[in-house]
Amino acid sequence: MTTVSIVYHSGYGHTRKLAESVLDGIHQSPGVSATLFAIDANGDLPDEAWSALASSDAIVFGSPTYMGTVSWQFKKFVDATSKPWYAQAWKDKLFAGFTNSASMNGDKFNTIHTMMTLAMQHSGFWVGTGLMPSNRKSATRDDVNYLGSFSGLLGQSPSDASPDEGPPAGDLATGLRHARIAHGLAHDAGDVDVEIMALVDLCHAYGIAVILDLVYNHAGGGFGDESLHFLDRQPAGDDNRSQHHPQRGKPRQHRDHDAAVAVARRHVERHVAGP
Repeated sequence: MTTVSIVYHSGYGHTRKLAESVLDGIHQSPGVSATLFAIDANGDLPDEAWSALASSDAIVFGSPTYMGTVSWQFKKFVDATSKPWYAQAWKDKLFAGFTNSASMNGDKFNTIHTMMTLAMQHSGFWVGTGLMPSNRKSATRDDVNYLGSFSGLLGQSPSDASPDEGPPAGDLATGLRHARIAHGLAHDAGDVDVEIMALVDLCHAYGIAVILDLVYNHAGGGFGDESLHFLDRQPAGDDNRSQHHPQRGKPRQHRDHDAAVAVARRHVERHVAGP
């Protein structure tokens, strides 16, 4: 089971509704669970939230936009993440974010950018909405991504609206769709191995057709250096550091696509005679 932590501050309840919509969307993805963690009025999180953030596969940030940026409570949380930042404890996690303001614009992109910068400080990967904007003449306020953001979920609630009245249905539906971060987790959990993807991409670049018939458990002992099974094998025979051959009870090591391309390139150039 892969996990997502949604950590947010809500001043009046509107941002909480966005958080709940993201939560509902994530729960629609099999094999992925999510938990809400609210930053309180003093800018604090419960102790168990920090341990959950450390063990989560992805973290989603949420804050209202006040004076063109995150609330001071959320900023207190941001500063408190310096401890995991120092140890790079959140490195390679997936991140996403959402915000709500009273105005249609409200300078709230700056809030999303603040969250994005925080994710980059932690050496993570940012996930945008992946949604086209509803910007035709026929579009209505209740359409998905009416506010037109690719970077993060934007919500808008009139200044005199209660949480029961805003954000509107379209923004909440955008929150459901923004839970696409869960789909990224499904791939990261092993549905598609980036090393194999990188090898196929590189072979295509060399004009080599690739036909694959692979089952994970087909690989096993006695393979030489040319084996795909040991494509990323590390020096000194430490097979536990290989993506494809972890020791029992040890986690598989994550490798991003760019790193996998570099490994695959060395493999192909060493064993394929080019023109």
